[in-house]
Amino acid sequence: MTQDMLFQGWSGLLRTLIVGTLAYIGLVTFLRISGKRTLATDVCVPISKLAEAVTAAQRKSRDLGLTCTIVGHVGDGNFHCGVRVAPEDADELKTVKGFVNELNDLALSLGGTVSGEHGIGIGKQAYMTREHGAALGYMRALKQAYDPRGILNPGKLLPPEEA
Repeated sequence: MTQDMLFQGWSGLLRTLIVGTLAYIGLVTFLRISGKRTLATDVCVPISKLAEAVTAAQRKSRDLGLTCTIVGHVGDGNFHCGVRVAPEDADELKTVKGFVNELNDLALSLGGTVSGEHGIGIGKQAYMTREHGAALGYMRALKQAYDPRGILNPGKLLPPEEA
């Protein structure tokens, strides 16, 4: 491979990335106009399961009549669903939350995780026990050791201990 061939390959890739990024920005800007908001979520699956997971997410969002953009980091199995929702529409909000729950269940069933990079926060706490099991005890011990007063992100990440 010559230096010219290598440059042409990289410049073609760069051009593709720029065009793709501009198209995505245009799409997101257009979708903002509709008066709906975007609920962003992410999951991560083994790369060998990525096509299956993305295809299932596309199919499910389409079956539910949702407008959903899917973008991802295909090199690490992480993908994001940006689901359009009118927050004041209780039925649509319930449908979107159901979709997100199914997406999380799918990721775990494929050997993945419910959060590739967006974090757990409070929205995905319900999945911590299923995903990490007994390791939650160690996580709580570490949290207590590093944050004995509970002032760092209180109520986030770890689900409440069962009584």
